[in-house]
Amino acid sequence: MQITDGSGLSVEDEATPRALVQLLAYERRAPAAERDAFWRSLPEVGNGLGRRMKGTAADGRLRAKTGTMRDVSALTGYVTTETGEELAFSILVNNVRRIREARRVQDLVGARLARFVRRAQK
Repeated sequence: MQITDGSGLSVEDEATPRALVQLLAYERRAPAAERDAFWRSLPEVGNGLGRRMKGTAADGRLRAKTGTMRDVSALTGYVTTETGEELAFSILVNNVRRIREARRVQDLVGARLARFVRRAQK
């Protein structure tokens, strides 16, 4: 990951979904005050992400930051599954012709993650 200017507009800025998920996982291990402040700063489905994923399994269980620029759409954050497991995720879509379609796919994935149930290991 390389962050040059903090806005995401520099051609030198680089971030992969894996790096963003690792950053989110690191943040969840931070001291409680820092961790909780960061958590509360993320918009939640049903309360701050507009109509995105409202009425789905993600409603009230997904907190994420969105990002949109020309031909780029991002959704990165945390989701709590039906069984209470917390997952960090990042969906970055580049070179997209229709941002609306990218958001639709991101929302489908977010709702699907909220329904995720980890199989018991044998």
